[in-house]
Amino acid sequence: MLNSLVFWLLITFIALLGGFCVFLLLRLRQTSFLPLYLGYSMQNAKQAMYLDFFRARPPLGHNQQLDWRHVFAENKALNKILLPLEIQSLEETMRHHSWENPLVGWYKSPENQAILTIVYQNQSGYWLMVLSQPDLSNFYHQLHQYQYILNNLPLPIWARQADLKITYCNQAYANIVGRDLMSVMQEQLEILPNQQGNHLKQLAQRSLNFGLSQSESQYIVFNGKRLLFDIHELVVSDHFMKKQMATVGYGNDVTALEDLQNRLSQQIGAHAETLENLDTGIAIYSGDGRIRFFNKAYTQIFALSNDFLDKNPVIAEVLEQLRHTRRIPEQVDFVQYKKDVSKIFLSVVARHQELWHLSDGSTLRLQITPHPFGGILMQVDDVTDRLTLERSYNTLIDVQRASLDHLHEAVAVFGSDGRLKLANATYRKDWHSENLFSSATPHISEVAARFQEKLLPVTEKSTPHQSTEIQEVVSLITNGQSKQGQAELKDGRVFQYAVEPLPDGSSLFSYLDISDSFRAAEALKQRNEALETADKMKTAFLANVSYELRTPLNAIVGFGEMLQNGYAGQLNAAQQKMMITMMQASTQLTKLIDDVLDITAIEAGYLDLTRTSVNLSKLLDIAVQTHQPIAQLRQITIQVTNQINQAWTYGDEKRLLQVITVFLTNAIQRSPLNGLITVTLNSQLGLLVLSFTDQGTPLSSQERQGLFEKFVATETRKKPGAAQLSLALARQLVLLHQGSISVASSSTTTITCNLPDQRLEGDKTSNLR
Repeated sequence: MLNSLVFWLLITFIALLGGFCVFLLLRLRQTSFLPLYLGYSMQNAKQAMYLDFFRARPPLGHNQQLDWRHVFAENKALNKILLPLEIQSLEETMRHHSWENPLVGWYKSPENQAILTIVYQNQSGYWLMVLSQPDLSNFYHQLHQYQYILNNLPLPIWARQADLKITYCNQAYANIVGRDLMSVMQEQLEILPNQQGNHLKQLAQRSLNFGLSQSESQYIVFNGKRLLFDIHELVVSDHFMKKQMATVGYGNDVTALEDLQNRLSQQIGAHAETLENLDTGIAIYSGDGRIRFFNKAYTQIFALSNDFLDKNPVIAEVLEQLRHTRRIPEQVDFVQYKKDVSKIFLSVVARHQELWHLSDGSTLRLQITPHPFGGILMQVDDVTDRLTLERSYNTLIDVQRASLDHLHEAVAVFGSDGRLKLANATYRKDWHSENLFSSATPHISEVAARFQEKLLPVTEKSTPHQSTEIQEVVSLITNGQSKQGQAELKDGRVFQYAVEPLPDGSSLFSYLDISDSFRAAEALKQRNEALETADKMKTAFLANVSYELRTPLNAIVGFGEMLQNGYAGQLNAAQQKMMITMMQASTQLTKLIDDVLDITAIEAGYLDLTRTSVNLSKLLDIAVQTHQPIAQLRQITIQVTNQINQAWTYGDEKRLLQVITVFLTNAIQRSPLNGLITVTLNSQLGLLVLSFTDQGTPLSSQERQGLFEKFVATETRKKPGAAQLSLALARQLVLLHQGSISVASSSTTTITCNLPDQRLEGDKTSNLR
């Protein structure tokens, strides 16, 4: 938009230019300048217009070089009007001119005044016209400058007569129309095409009718672009100018402004749509305190209706409504409170925040900030759930902290930077006294160094790698790795420590004083070693004693058999009976010694098994047939239930027969007269299950626990003929065959032996090894 000064300057220039043109035409008519231009007299024009004419003779053709040097040399008056350098410049310009149009130029006089020169061609030759009056030349030069300014303005400018005909337009106007300046005025071309041009004439007519400037916006297509122009028609008030023009018009390109306004509107619309979808309540109050915008969340949080807010109430009215819906804190003096709140909201220059605790237990957070367009922007959030969560979180933290403080285990948390972040009471008591570290948040390297000072030097009795483990703690915390270890201090205490990474990049460092348990473990370890040593000594002693006893026992058995067979004479009946008892005792002693030797060999790891494929059914038949005579003597029935024809297993046939013999002998010894022994063989879950059930006296829980133990005195073993070490040996042999033994006793007693089921289809001996 042009300001008033520039605008009236343009109007003045147009008026002067038009007046000068009219004046020049009138003077040319009065002095016969136009006939002179056509080859007539030039004396009057020279006297009236201060024009000097110079002619080049003879006239040359267009394709011949024109030489004006003799003209300039012969005319002294021309040398007085123009400077010599200016004459040389004019001569040089004329040499290169095409002469299709007159040559117009401005040159300087000796008085440094602008001189107008016009060189043209007619039938009589080439003519140089010089406007030699300095004042008039300067005035015309100024008009020429103003015309240059108008033609270079980007605004189209035009002038109309009272009949609405165009009498002037600048170059911008001609560019939009797409014609030259003379064609625009000759053809009366409007800046708008066709019927739209009549709108501009009507606009100019309204301006004349009302005597006021009129304007309207119109779209103009220029260079393939659709541009929006504000068209203005101004009434000419100067009386002299009114003779030549009635209105002056100009157009202002406001396309960029319209695009900016459209983009601003779109931005405001998008901003409003974004605010509408927020969960935060948003309201915009203008500078006069009235609400201008609100979103859905704002109405929901404050329980306000859209009808009420659409009336654009002021802040005080909104507070009244909030008081009615009880969505504002209770106040003793509400009137004063309303004034204070309104004053704060309307005078805020920086961000203002406050919490509203409502009567229903909810809490609202209000944030007031100045709005860029004036007024304030209010943000409202319901932070009830957040505060509840924070309280729960703080309570949980307090509970966890109290729980940590009551632990006997020292706990500390080191951040990713290696500094202490959290510690319980035990840790602070032992390691974080006031004068222990240089700061309240020491680095782990400082803690590790302090711990290293108290650490017992590495010896053969120390925990392996305990010194290096402490040094690794620093890198473990930095790298977020876990580590467990044990360290012994110089004061005799032993700590078990652990380093565990946490999800937030921190590391949990904990240690527990296990001095008492460590000492107890060491004592138990030493006692166990002593017991193992004593057991080894006992085993070696029994083995040696057994070997030593076997030699005299063999002699006793041999001589007893010789006496029994009559080698030293026949024995009477009493002696024979005593000899039988002695031989039975010798047999039992031999068997006992063999069991002791086998047990000691197993415990020492010297007993080798000769493993082959063994048919357990066959071994059971052999054992039953062997013990059948003994059972018949005591009127005991042995009942065998064999559910498997071929019960194959992989083991030592001799030792497995020994196991079956022990269990069968034990059942016979426990059974009463006329008793029944049930032997069962079946297969369950890949195992061969062999059970022996007798009707002897039920075993107590203590007897069941010590039934298969070595050298445990029980009531059963105290009975004459008890199996004694045989059951313990049988259990050891079953375990060597990857089997198991169990005992159950109620009305009857059952010993069950489980062995791997390895029945063969063809020869699978190689697969069993």
